[in-house]
Amino acid sequence: MIIGHSMTDKKKIRNIIEKKDSVIYFIGIGGISMSALAEMSLGSAKRVYGSDIRKSAVTARLESRGIRIRYTQARANVMEIMPDMVVYSLSISANNPEYVAAKAMGILTVSRAEYLGALMESYEMRIGVSGSHGKSTVTAMLGSVLSYASRSPSILCGAEISEGTGYIKGEGEYLVYEACEYGDSFLRFSPKVQIMLNLDFDHPDYFPDIESLKRSFVSLANNTEELVIINADDANLRSILPDITAPVVTFSGNSSSDYRYSVISSERGRYTFDLFFGDELCGRFTLGIAGKFNVQNAIAAIIAARYVGIPDALVGESVKAFSGIGRRLELLGTHSGFDLYYDYAHHPCEIEATERALRDMGYLKIATVFSPHTYSRTKALFDGFVSALSRFDSVFITDIYGAREAPTVGVSSYSLAEAVRRRGKDAHAIANGEDIIPYMDFGKYDCLVLMGAGDLDLIKRKTEDL
Repeated sequence: MIIGHSMTDKKKIRNIIEKKDSVIYFIGIGGISMSALAEMSLGSAKRVYGSDIRKSAVTARLESRGIRIRYTQARANVMEIMPDMVVYSLSISANNPEYVAAKAMGILTVSRAEYLGALMESYEMRIGVSGSHGKSTVTAMLGSVLSYASRSPSILCGAEISEGTGYIKGEGEYLVYEACEYGDSFLRFSPKVQIMLNLDFDHPDYFPDIESLKRSFVSLANNTEELVIINADDANLRSILPDITAPVVTFSGNSSSDYRYSVISSERGRYTFDLFFGDELCGRFTLGIAGKFNVQNAIAAIIAARYVGIPDALVGESVKAFSGIGRRLELLGTHSGFDLYYDYAHHPCEIEATERALRDMGYLKIATVFSPHTYSRTKALFDGFVSALSRFDSVFITDIYGAREAPTVGVSSYSLAEAVRRRGKDAHAIANGEDIIPYMDFGKYDCLVLMGAGDLDLIKRKTEDL
């Protein structure tokens, strides 16, 4: 069972945000999203504190900015600091000692989404990016386009976009941010423009079925003030269109949508496409990043940029110049004769898209080290994982990264590897990620991709040392 939102009135949160010299404490400040919010809070001359269970490059950056961090999570931390507000992530447990202490002492304790929802109202143009896949890429790409056009946006991304942070501070009226569906977090926001990329069943520890997830997306759309941009190639998003009352613009590969695209060519996985608005040719665009799925990601960013008045030619230049973000088909280098990539893929659809992109780029023999993320997701989408992983030439599966969950009986990396082997594929389950290297015959592959939402840095470092 996940911890919920506090349901605190937004005005109450803003009162503390706007209070001079208020003290804000972040539980789990080392996460990419929480660290971005902590940095964002410094802009209002707040005193910012936080805790995390370990030091990292992210926490080192925060400390260099003057944020004080405790590397334990203990009741005493909150009691000594006595902050005006405590901000928590939905990934913590309800018995987290700092969360429990803050609640017991009557300190305003709000979720990350609630805090961001109050914070974002300082921006006139709020552009949210939602979807089961691609949020980080589109957030970063749209932010890059706006920056290229001298709009000076602030950007809040769920991936590293600048020197170890997911946050870029702008000086303008724009805020581009990820709108995550987990725990209905995106319903705490107030978008002017909302991008919807796709809708796949995920987070089975919160959403019981696809229909409940669809209802949440409808609520998000109908809470959007000006425009909802929808990928009509996605069947699940198409199915909710009749329930959306907010203004909508759609895009797809067919003429039934407001925007239509046509793929022209690809070179080493980087696609060129034409985009039309009705009968009008908006332009021919070439991606600077690989993967056919990024055509739809780019179009969503292009439409948002057009809506705020950026010329098509300028958009085209910036889209081509965009080189991607950390852990999204990120090339780490060449080691022992193979190219090494790092990718966040942790859903069967994402795994398949990554494999297709690597084949498009010309790789023939691809191995993957996959870290399953949460027991509930692995169990609920087990057959999809088996199908997706079977596309690779060799598969090495680490222990399931439980995150906020305890082990679920009947699902493990071993059962997943065995199911892949039954399809005639080379698959291995490794109990300890450190022991993967001896199992791999690197001479067989021209590409190795590390995939998963968990921490694969140890395997990355060992592989880079080969």
